[in-house]
Amino acid sequence: KEELDILSPIMTDRRADKVDRGALIFVHGGGWVAVNREVMSQSVTPFVRAGYTVYSIDYPLAPEDRFPTALISVLRATAWIKQRTGEATVTLVGDSAGGNLATMAAAVLSNKSKLLNMICLAEKTSLGLKGIGVDGNGVAVSASAATSVTMAAGNPHSDFDSVLDLQTAPACTVEEWDFPSVSRVVSMYGVVDSQAWRSPLMPSDGIDTLLLQLMWNGTATLLDFCFTCYAPPPGTPTAELAIAKHLTLGDLLMCSGVAEHTEDTPRIGIGIEAYPPTLLICGSADPLVRANRKVHELLVKRLGVSC
Repeated sequence: KEELDILSPIMTDRRADKVDRGALIFVHGGGWVAVNREVMSQSVTPFVRAGYTVYSIDYPLAPEDRFPTALISVLRATAWIKQRTGEATVTLVGDSAGGNLATMAAAVLSNKSKLLNMICLAEKTSLGLKGIGVDGNGVAVSASAATSVTMAAGNPHSDFDSVLDLQTAPACTVEEWDFPSVSRVVSMYGVVDSQAWRSPLMPSDGIDTLLLQLMWNGTATLLDFCFTCYAPPPGTPTAELAIAKHLTLGDLLMCSGVAEHTEDTPRIGIGIEAYPPTLLICGSADPLVRANRKVHELLVKRLGVSC
């Protein structure tokens, strides 16, 4: 079940600095396998105080729901918000695995003509593996699909709650959803690349104490486990799709821009052409710092993104 909390700022005349900064979607972390929006409720309040209306969302978790289910859920939330509020733009914020989903959703919404159909094909293929049929419009038709298609907030019977429920709006496929544009992206300790954190510790990493080395290696092991849970199982039809080999923004950026190909750069793959301004936050003793540095460099050099 997909749910969200809406936290709105209180604008009073006594606040001289009051600014309505629009909609912000917060995507929680947890390695795609754990946690929910309630755990992060205190963390999002600074955004509310700054003037954002925050939509803190839950999404289906792996391994029961693997790629692209959680990503589709974030995309559904953006369309739900536009339908409900008329917001033309949104800010996407996520931490850890939520940073992955936020940055990937921004990539899809900034390159809809190239990526949206690929994501939808992955969703249909994944639903087929679960024994959930899809009709000619790509809409889930099994009753069991109802657990993964409803975005609800407050009264579960309101008109707004069912607008993106594929059971009650069967003519509305993912490709037909009316999405807002993404004005900016914030990733905090985000899983923004699938490879950079995997190689062994190097002196240049600056991890010079045994405790930090143990924490670094333990985090890398946990990341590998989480990726295994999230990625489509090897050998399945979903895993054979090109988009399933691009689970992170870094994977997409490796095939983007006009940079010369090297041994580390695939000659074929799915690249992107546009991306919104981005803030990447990560600690220097976290294995994900490699991924964030890599993505920062690729965004700036290949796409000219303000990052």
